This record gives sequence, C-alpha cells and structure tokens, in this order.
Amino acid sequence: DPKIFEAHMNFARITIGFRGYQDAKAAYEQVLSLQPSDFEAQLGLGVALRGLQENAKAQEAYEKAIKLQPNRPEPYYNLGVLYQDFMNGTADEMKKARGYYQEFLSRVGSDKRYAAAVEDIQRKCKQEGKRKQGKNACVAGRIQNIQLYLDTMKQMAEMEKLQAEGERQARELE
Repeated sequence: DPKIFEAHMNFARITIGFRGYQDAKAAYEQVLSLQPSDFEAQLGLGVALRGLQENAKAQEAYEKAIKLQPNRPEPYYNLGVLYQDFMNGTADEMKKARGYYQEFLSRVGSDKRYAAAVEDIQRKCKQEGKRKQGKNACVAGRIQNIQLYLDTMKQMAEMEKLQAEGERQARELE
C-alpha cells in the first residue's frame, strides 16, 4: 500500500543498511510524499543520495533536514562526511568538512547516543615514528585526517614552488 508510512520507512531503513541506495531513495521519497516534514526520512534520503554519488542532491537533503530540526546534530556529521569523502578533495572542501564536524560536536554536547561519531571525529594518533599495524593500530579521527591532508597539500605546494624556482635557475645558467 503506497500510503503506509511505516512500511516505506522500514523498507528504506533496511535497504540502506544493505547499501540498496536506489531502493532506499525511492522509499524515502515515498515517505516524504506522505509526510514532507519527516526529519528521519530527509536525513535518510541524503544518505541514499550520497551512496548513489548524487552529491549535490545529498547536500540539499541534509540542508532540508537542518531546516526541519535545526538543533539536531546528524545532518552536520553527514555533511562533514560528504565533503571529506565524496567531493573533489580540495582544501576548501576539507575545511568545510571540518566546520561541519565542529558544528556537529557543538550540538551533541554530552549525549551518549553520539559517542561513536564523536570518537570517529576526535580520535588522535601519534604521527611520530612507525605506525602500529594490526589489531592495536590507531586510526586517526576525521579532524586529524583533514589536518594531515591540509598539511600535506601545503607541503606539496611549497615543493612545487621550489621545483619551479630550481628549474628557473637552471634555465638561467644555460
């Protein structure tokens, strides 16, 4: 029955769990046709669209979820993931991702329901020496990974500048 909200919502949640993004998208769209202001469906639609690599539409869905419930933290986390993992990898996008994670953290407070996401964002690893391999390896958190990425981008730009200067000087010596 196309009018049973709960059935479509359950189907959407199940299919998204199995990465059936196309089916989840259709189910969430059906849910939103029945209840356009459902926060969970809007957020889920964003996840389905992100899984389908429809990044602009995913961003739009997350922004609609924010408008529906501005104090909820989930859309900010999802926007951070979208910008960090699914966009073009520019420095500006990484900075946007970091900003979304910081917004998420500011809205979560001490709510234990989000402990895993907070850990995923804030975890820090020592970067000195060799990295541990295997079971006890530290996996840097999202904000640390962004900072490492930005630092690397800056170093690469400096190296390119030095290389260009070296090539210029070599041409002058010829």
